[in-house]
Amino acid sequence: MTKQHTLSNSNGFAAASTVHLFTPHFREAELMDRGMAADVARHMVILCNMEHVSRESLQAAMTGAEVHMLESPPNLEIDQRFHTYTQQMLDLVQTILEQKETGKALVQLVMSGQGEQRLLSGLYGFLKTAHLENPRLRVQWIATEFEDNIDNLVQKLNESKGLAEDRVQYVHGKRMTAGWNEVAVSPEEASIPWKDNGIYLITGGTGD
Repeated sequence: MTKQHTLSNSNGFAAASTVHLFTPHFREAELMDRGMAADVARHMVILCNMEHVSRESLQAAMTGAEVHMLESPPNLEIDQRFHTYTQQMLDLVQTILEQKETGKALVQLVMSGQGEQRLLSGLYGFLKTAHLENPRLRVQWIATEFEDNIDNLVQKLNESKGLAEDRVQYVHGKRMTAGWNEVAVSPEEASIPWKDNGIYLITGGTGD
């Protein structure tokens, strides 16, 4: 993420420009009860690429929640699975948005935080867009550890339910939440390459 400030002199011309570059970063966070769980009228848990978890067992252990499993044929490449999962999530989210209830709904997207599974974290972007369009919908992306059993998973889902953070990752049993780190940028790197009346195609930020 890049943030740019331009300062103008008394004549209205740009005198200086400062560029701030930020990269995503997960840091360990203490568990603090902020009481957000009480405001949830509907709680939906969506499991993504977690075939090692029994949906039925998790459903039985999650009081007051509905548990869904995103599914795709095992031979699909990850980009094809991404497309398949997005359509399934759209159908699930629509069932919430079409309701006439006034209370808030919480959707927790759960997946492994290891290997190529992290590529599927882009599905969270879809949920975030749905939240921006309808603030009644709260969304969380939760990356768990592959070896988590049902009891551990239930504990992590319930403790995250009442918190404000929308991106949570567990690493070696520690709870990490998403934030931003500022990266030092040299004056040469911060120089602005744009020209007046130019046409530019922006394809990927800093390439991360």
